[in-house]
Amino acid sequence: MLGSALDFTFLDGMHHCEFLLRDFMNAERHSAPFGVIALHDCIPVEIPMTDRTQNGTPPIAPHRGGWWTGDVWRTVLALKRHRTDLNILCLDSAPTGLVLISRLDPTSTLLNDRYESIVNDMLAMDLATMTVAKFMQEVDVTPTAAYHSPGSLAAALRR
Repeated sequence: MLGSALDFTFLDGMHHCEFLLRDFMNAERHSAPFGVIALHDCIPVEIPMTDRTQNGTPPIAPHRGGWWTGDVWRTVLALKRHRTDLNILCLDSAPTGLVLISRLDPTSTLLNDRYESIVNDMLAMDLATMTVAKFMQEVDVTPTAAYHSPGSLAAALRR
């Protein structure tokens, strides 16, 4: 964009896993290899907020009204499973998490080549069966407080 590679991209969109995956693929293609892509709203804390339509099921905890992740949590799992070359840091930042991805490869075509299959796999994922706790364990959600300084976060992104 504007003739140079992107150093940082923040993706927060339709809240559907297939759209976020496509957005990630396009952002990575235009990113610098040392860049970072941030994904917003990917760490659900309860099942109702994962509906594909906003305002679907009421929240379990009333104070979580309006919190909506859609099903983009599936994208994080797909990236972790299919792109093991990426450094994916999942943070528990309120209210619905932040995922920071580094070690980008703008030349990778793996996700594009397997897009339809990956989307089918994502849509078959069921968080109610998996449980929120197991999801958080699989994606290795880290407390934001663990990165008390910009240097510690930068070091984690360079891993």
